[in-house]
Amino acid sequence: MYTDQKPATTKPNTLWAHLNAHKLPYFIALLLLVASIWLLMARLTDARKFESEKKQMDERLETIANNHLRLTAKTFSWAVRSAVMRGNYDQVREYFHDFIREEKIRSVALSDLSGKITICTDLNFEGKPASDLFPGGMADGKEIYIIAQDKNRIVSTPILSLNEPLGTLWWSFNADSLRIVKGN
Repeated sequence: MYTDQKPATTKPNTLWAHLNAHKLPYFIALLLLVASIWLLMARLTDARKFESEKKQMDERLETIANNHLRLTAKTFSWAVRSAVMRGNYDQVREYFHDFIREEKIRSVALSDLSGKITICTDLNFEGKPASDLFPGGMADGKEIYIIAQDKNRIVSTPILSLNEPLGTLWWSFNADSLRIVKGN
């Protein structure tokens, strides 16, 4: 029972035949696609990590800067206190004018217990309430305050004698481009 019939031919799958014939180029393309996706994901992960570390570093630098500001405010207030206790207000004025010569310092003032500015580098503010120049609530006479307003910082420091407050030392400066520099 042998017949001369030809077996039924099946139409070859042209896509599969094409892929079979070109295995290497498609394999390389697939490999490049996987590598590109992996590199993109690694880069995004690195960018997130960088932003997180940058935020932590900025917070740390802000803390360090505030600690240095507190130290500067404390020592400056001691010099002012010494002159105020002797009644040497000309010396206080000279301290203020020397201090304002620094590059970023905008204003320096001394207010009495009633909150009136007694000495200021801007003479227009002398005799006026400190709240006209500086935000209220900073002069409680107990601790050093540092307030950030946009790119400016305002520091208030109580001036204390041995047993009672004498007033408040105020100073403001531009902090938009604070940077660490070597030397003076």
